This record gives sequence, C-alpha cells and structure tokens, in this order.
Amino acid sequence: MSRRLPSINCRNDRIIITLFATGSPVAYAAASWCTEHQEAVFVLAFSSSIISLVRMDILTGSVQYCELKQESVVPRFLSGLATAFRGRPSETKDLMCLTLHPYRSDVQVFALCRDGYMRVWSCSTSQILSITEIFGSQEQNYSIHNVQLKKTTVSDGVLLLCVYLQCQSRSEFQIHRVVQGSDSIRCIRLGTLPTPDVSKQLQL
Repeated sequence: MSRRLPSINCRNDRIIITLFATGSPVAYAAASWCTEHQEAVFVLAFSSSIISLVRMDILTGSVQYCELKQESVVPRFLSGLATAFRGRPSETKDLMCLTLHPYRSDVQVFALCRDGYMRVWSCSTSQILSITEIFGSQEQNYSIHNVQLKKTTVSDGVLLLCVYLQCQSRSEFQIHRVVQGSDSIRCIRLGTLPTPDVSKQLQL
C-alpha cells in the first residue's frame, strides 16, 4: 500500500536555514542522495565557509539540520573575534565541488577544496573522516579556472572519482580510487588523461 507524500505547499514540511555569518545565503555547491531507508540527504556549501547537512525523512517529512564540522576547534561565537586579529581566513580550504556516496550504513561527503585536498565527512556523525592531497605542487602552481568532481563504481564495488581540472595552460582528467580502511580513507591516483585540444581539431 502506497503512502501519500507530504505536500510541497505545506509549511510544516519546510526548513529555513539561518546562517550566522556574512556572505550569500544561496549555496554555490550542493549534492543530494536518497538512502535505502527512505531518507533524503542534502549537502550545501555557502560562501561563508559553512557546509550544511539536511536530512529529511521522505515518508514523514521530518527534517534534521546540522553543519559539517571543520578541522578548526575555535567555537563559532569566537570565530569573528579570532578573524579580527589574524585577518580574513585563508581561501585555500574553500570547497569547490562535492559528491555523496553511500558506505555501509552511512553516507559520505567527498569535497574537493581549493587547497588541493579531498576532504571526506560522515553524514552520520558530521565529523571529518580524512584529508587526502589530490593536487600536487605542480597542479597548485597553475591558475585553476574550473574543477569538476564525478563518481562511478566498477563491477567489484570500488568507488572511482574523476576530477576534471582546467587551468590557464592546460586541462586534464584525474582518476582516483577510493580505498576504505577500518579507520581510514585514502584516494589513490590511478592515472591522468589530458583533454583533447579542441582548437586543433577544429582547424583540421
């Protein structure tokens, strides 16, 4: 027997995210996933460096909201005071793109950041699980214009991440394999593929 889903026009089934920081209230990066337990998971990144996690029970419409915890242990009410003394926070950790993937009973957030590291969070605990360097010193020296992150799984269930990196002088695809350990997560680069030079093809 099918169950009627909550109406989108019902105000009780909505959540208003209030950001206690400056910056645009519109998320510039987002990802979503529907679990086997009929739960919708949404992750949204804002220019204020806040990464919001929204979990909604599809059948009841109940919503839970929290923020993914950063490496910093400075409390939120002290962050503005600390910023005044040390200047504007570095933009090297800004999230550029993200994707979600289920792992056992959890959903994990894979976020590629401007400092060249892949950060992985657990949606169950909101805690960061690992930080892996994706861009070496050579890539970080380039002026990055565009970055995209896509995922796929192969026949044996191994998770592969494809990173598209567009720089001023070149662009490429990086293929990474995600290795899940008992207490660690690693991203191992399998190879790098340069993108075709479209301008030369058009000349032909």
